[in-house]
Amino acid sequence: RCEKRRRDDDHLCLVAGIRTSQIDELHRQGTTTLEAFADRDEPLDARPRKGSVETYLTIHGQARVQMDGRRKGDHVYELLEPEADRGLQRLPEPTPGDIFFDIESARFVENGGLEYLLGYAVIDHGEPTYRAIWSVNHLQEKLAVEQFIDMAMDRCRQDPLLHIYHYAPYEPAALKRLVARHGTREAELDELLRAGRFVDLYAVTRQGLRASVERYSLKCMEPFFGYTRTVDLRDASAALRRIQTALELQAPGEILDEDHQAVEQYNRDDCISTRELRDWLEQRRDELAAQGHALNRPEPGEGAAGDEAEQRDQAVQKVFDQLVAGLPEDRSTWDDAQRAQWLLSHQLNYFRREGRAAWWEYFSLKDLDDAQSIEERKAAAGLTYIADTGVGTAKCPVHRYGFPAQEVALHEGDSLYDLGGDRVGTIAAIDQARRTLDIRKTKATADSHPRTVFAFDFVRPAPIDHSLLEVARSIAKHGMDGAGPYRAARDLLLRRSPRVHDDDNSGGGGGPLRHTGENTLDAANRLVRNLDHGVLPIQGPPGTGKTYTGARMIVDLARAGKRIGVTAVSHKVIRNLLKEVVAASNRDGPPVEVVHKHGNEDDASGGVEVTSSNDAALDALNDGNVVGGTAWLWSRDDAVEALDYLFVDEAGQMSLAQVLGAARSAHNLVLLGDPQQLVQPRRGAHPESAEVAALDHILDGRDTIPDDRGLFLDVTWRMHKTL
Repeated sequence: RCEKRRRDDDHLCLVAGIRTSQIDELHRQGTTTLEAFADRDEPLDARPRKGSVETYLTIHGQARVQMDGRRKGDHVYELLEPEADRGLQRLPEPTPGDIFFDIESARFVENGGLEYLLGYAVIDHGEPTYRAIWSVNHLQEKLAVEQFIDMAMDRCRQDPLLHIYHYAPYEPAALKRLVARHGTREAELDELLRAGRFVDLYAVTRQGLRASVERYSLKCMEPFFGYTRTVDLRDASAALRRIQTALELQAPGEILDEDHQAVEQYNRDDCISTRELRDWLEQRRDELAAQGHALNRPEPGEGAAGDEAEQRDQAVQKVFDQLVAGLPEDRSTWDDAQRAQWLLSHQLNYFRREGRAAWWEYFSLKDLDDAQSIEERKAAAGLTYIADTGVGTAKCPVHRYGFPAQEVALHEGDSLYDLGGDRVGTIAAIDQARRTLDIRKTKATADSHPRTVFAFDFVRPAPIDHSLLEVARSIAKHGMDGAGPYRAARDLLLRRSPRVHDDDNSGGGGGPLRHTGENTLDAANRLVRNLDHGVLPIQGPPGTGKTYTGARMIVDLARAGKRIGVTAVSHKVIRNLLKEVVAASNRDGPPVEVVHKHGNEDDASGGVEVTSSNDAALDALNDGNVVGGTAWLWSRDDAVEALDYLFVDEAGQMSLAQVLGAARSAHNLVLLGDPQQLVQPRRGAHPESAEVAALDHILDGRDTIPDDRGLFLDVTWRMHKTL
């Protein structure tokens, strides 16, 4: 009934790619049908309230082609003006080794969904050959992705110019998730991606031509190249739903043979249809060339990693193999040390996976066009130059731009890039109400004005990743629970109760850490003084005195001559604890000197000295200062075992990988935080448990700390502090 109403109304939603906001704007300006929109000389009478005029020109052209096809009763297309590296110029030279790839998924299966069918077609002896790799659980899924990538790598060695064709970006995105989730074939997929092996025919189609279709799905495009499916789409759709349901209910045995066959045939149709579409697009490319356009092919990429990256991968793989060697297949038989070894082995590529995801996002953003960019929150499209603000320098001016109404999530200090992927500058200021954006230009971009920019920031993990590898290398050599350095890091991995001196008479034996009648602050001070190369977690909900307690522990230790470091996920959190340390020391006894290693030396406040020098920060320890800095400071080689204690604030947000990298600096760790808070933002997918926050890990997913594991602050402590 709804579909009939849309067609009876000739509703604007029938225009391929149109958005609700654009429909609303066209209605506001008096255009309510596809035919009326297509027959207009110009798409709009006035500037739109939201979005740029260019996006309306695009959908206007689409409506015209659809109306032309409707009136002719035929499948109509028009070729777009070629742009470098876009549209039909994204097509590589066809080669006999090419692969045509499609995935079927059940996205509501537990633990991140299941890519249950990886299908691909190749040309053998001039005829298409189809193969299906099925999975009904995550173990089989891991084997499936390994089988597919191994096949692709083997064919690449036989045919160095081959490409893997797919329709829409789902397939490479799914492979990225799979290799990260299972910790397998990551280097091989990186090689395929670097070499530009994946070709998205949806992007080629959308950027290269307009077709008289209401949706640019592969099925809707098939009439243009005459492909006839072997399975009725309604039958295939029902079979797909039944298989997805069976997998989501963890009942693969309920999958019917006829559904299995129907879905496999449906996937085969997708793969063969993708190949037919590629050939049809090649004909359109020839047609464009015949019109006199000089067209290029994509340059083959260099798939091999650089020497430095390859050496690091080899070093990581060697330590990984040492850590997992001998682990029993049956995980239920693992002891604490074996579980910790498995977890550590999958921490080794934590930063590499995060970095990959960041750069994948960068390449995705730079491939957007202006119409797509206006819907991307990390981009600002339709920029118009207003003026030089006069704030910058002659070589690096600050230019002000206006932008049309759109939702943007950009912030002062963000690095900006144009759609070619070149850096434009940084955001000096942004005014959402007035819709102005001030960009501090680089020397190279001082005289250019971009139409669209997107934000991208990537902080390299070195030296944290190196420090984490050194911890793992030591554990591989000495054992998880044997003699050797970095005892606190190993206790953290093992979820060990606080290791205290024998004369303390608490912990280690499984008994309560807090003595009868002892308040939390007294217990915390006693335990931390007696901590012997161990980990002391202190958990509490907001407002229960974590910062108060931590600051007084630090003051007590600093006055005893201990070398104290402070870290957290952000400088703001570090500064908050350091200021509380200054305030606590000023209330009672001699003051404690505090230094914050921060890039902005003008940011001193609250009695906290600031330095931008790593060397000066570490030297300050020798002068009796408490020193705060991010994990990057404490992971340096010259910071190894420089501290008696490292306090990690908001440890419920900080990843275990970061804390382990920083832990090499200290004999003892104190974790302050609330595991119920949101964890540190992550970009990548990780193997099971490898993404865990440090405090959440040591609590083993509990809401409260066991008596022998750490200290718990509750609301009664806040009442005590107030009194």
